[in-house]
This record gives sequence, C-alpha cells and structure tokens, in this order.
Amino acid sequence: MYYARKQFATAARHTLKTVNPASISENRKYGESIYKNKNRMYSYSKGSAASVSLGYNIPSGITLSADYHTHGFYDPLYNNENFSPTDIEVNKIFQINGYLAIPKNQFKYYQYGGNNIYNLNPLK
Repeated sequence: MYYARKQFATAARHTLKTVNPASISENRKYGESIYKNKNRMYSYSKGSAASVSLGYNIPSGITLSADYHTHGFYDPLYNNENFSPTDIEVNKIFQINGYLAIPKNQFKYYQYGGNNIYNLNPLK
C-alpha cells in the first residue's frame, strides 16, 4: 500500500507522476490498481514494468476503485497518447475508472459509469 489520500484521483496522479518518467525512459508500460482502504482512504499498489497486472494486487477485503497505467515513450506507429480499446474494455470488465499517463506527461481519465474520457491537468 502506498500514498493514502481521500480521493482516488489524487492517488492516481501521485503514482503516475512517480512511474511515468521511468515508463518513458524504458519505453515500457507500468500499471496496477487504486483501491479504497478500510479507513476510507485511497491507496495504490505498486506496479512494475514487467507487466501491467489485470489481477490487481490488492489486499483481501479491500475495494478496487480504479486502475492506472502508462504507455511508455511516444511511438508514431502506436496511438499511445490515448486509451486503447483494450484499456477501455478492461475498465468495463472490472467496472472501474481508469487513469493514464502518456508520453507528453499528460494525465487522462476514463469514467466507467459515463463511458467518457477526460484530459486532466498535466503531470507536474
């Protein structure tokens, strides 16, 4: 568990800000889960570059709230500045919101309930 906050967007921003530089320099995806603790604070599980976990490594009895991931370095052959159809499908399957950090150090949010994508303030 890392970085407990009252809002999952704050936990998402913190983790993406932390992992996106490594993701870009290594040109690898990072990702994992954001969850609500029993104390009603949000935390994230530490992702790795080896894989983006779809099993979500969260403690037992904890509520999965969202996921986060990065897309690595800019690639003109891949639309890595946006959520992929697979990214969105995973959020729909797990019925959770998603957060994405892209190579331009921007922050995007997929709202599961409304099926909307928002550009949020840049990661600083």
